[in-house]
Amino acid sequence: MQLWNSKHKLSAEQQRFWEENGYLVLSGFFDPKQVNAVNAVVERVMANPASLGSATVDVLHEPHVGKRFRASEAPRDAFDGPIKINDLFLQEPEVRALALSKPLTKILSKLLGGDPMICNSLNLCGAASSRTISIRGTCRLRWRTKWP
Repeated sequence: MQLWNSKHKLSAEQQRFWEENGYLVLSGFFDPKQVNAVNAVVERVMANPASLGSATVDVLHEPHVGKRFRASEAPRDAFDGPIKINDLFLQEPEVRALALSKPLTKILSKLLGGDPMICNSLNLCGAASSRTISIRGTCRLRWRTKWP
């Protein structure tokens, strides 16, 4: 797998993949410092869910599987297993900076055929013994060019 280089442009193959599948993986696209900053936010949030304020979490494990809570109101054991944190970009500058970085929005403008607008972000986190595990910091972002 070739890592992204800022001098690279999207290849015809990448553009075709986007058109056929609706997503594109750009390995190594973000600077490790940016990724580490977002991971630090996720670790802080997992350690102190009240810091999420009005953000919501979807619990992906028992006994709360399938339930959505405001993070500040979620039972503590909701954070003892896999969860999805919704829209962290709204309150965390590190996540917002990653989502709205100029190199990324430039690529998205080309792929979407217009100026992108972020609609939501999803951070998938898993916990084991109060420590985040391998899927921590996975950040999925969705963009649109127009609102319906």
